[in-house]
Amino acid sequence: MGRNSVELDVPLSFPGPGDEFALDGPLQRDPDDRRRCIVGPEGRQAITCLRVLAVEGNFALLEVWPMTGRTHQIRAHLAALGYAIVGDQVYAPLAEAGTPQAALQRQFLHAYSLELRCYPENAVCTFVAPLADDLRLWEQCLPALWQVYHSE
Repeated sequence: MGRNSVELDVPLSFPGPGDEFALDGPLQRDPDDRRRCIVGPEGRQAITCLRVLAVEGNFALLEVWPMTGRTHQIRAHLAALGYAIVGDQVYAPLAEAGTPQAALQRQFLHAYSLELRCYPENAVCTFVAPLADDLRLWEQCLPALWQVYHSE
């Protein structure tokens, strides 16, 4: 690999439900669009772990753990694979009029659960947030994805 090239370790094909993998690729600002980050040779280390919960058509429900905290890390790593978060106006192609994606006014990126260590006992505190109403509308559009979400 040359000085100006970067390798992003990814699976050979999009994994199926239950599969887990890690994306390991350094992230830097996109010199052509400063709103975006890309995998590149001048980037800082970024590792994102993913688990595929369900797949329906062109959509997948993912559980994601960013192991590092880089700007747009989840979005940039998915974009490097050719995927995007539904509703993402920076990393996703424009949605066709009349599709559920076009109706969504924001990206479908939801922090369902957050675990923190609480001072001074160092005990693990878990915070859970249900989906907002506008995101719950997707349960009707892609019911197979949400069977998994509600069973966990």
